[in-house]
Amino acid sequence: MANKVQFRRNTHLPGAGFDAAGNPVQGKQRVVGRITVTTYSRGGETLKPSDVGLRTIDYIDIKATEAVSGNSGAPVTVHYSASGQEFYVLEGRDELGATKNPVLSFVAEGDSAATVDLL
Repeated sequence: MANKVQFRRNTHLPGAGFDAAGNPVQGKQRVVGRITVTTYSRGGETLKPSDVGLRTIDYIDIKATEAVSGNSGAPVTVHYSASGQEFYVLEGRDELGATKNPVLSFVAEGDSAATVDLL
């Protein structure tokens, strides 16, 4: 992976949540951080739950810190594929070129990698 993940905040969410099967669980967590992409490859960059300190990702919001490209003036958007565990950075309608190194911010929620569910 050609990405550097830095954590800004890691908060345990009080109260119970639910796993993917709908079973009640404890140990939900919210992680806020920044991803510095050192080399972006077309076709997406891998971002697994363990990369952001989670066992599973229930919700993730990723945004470019520079919302508009300096060269073209096109909006920069980020999309996450949960099934592929990858994110894609688009500049306008096209995928970002390999020579660009965007900085992204994210908020993710899911099952904490640090806790064990006791039922």
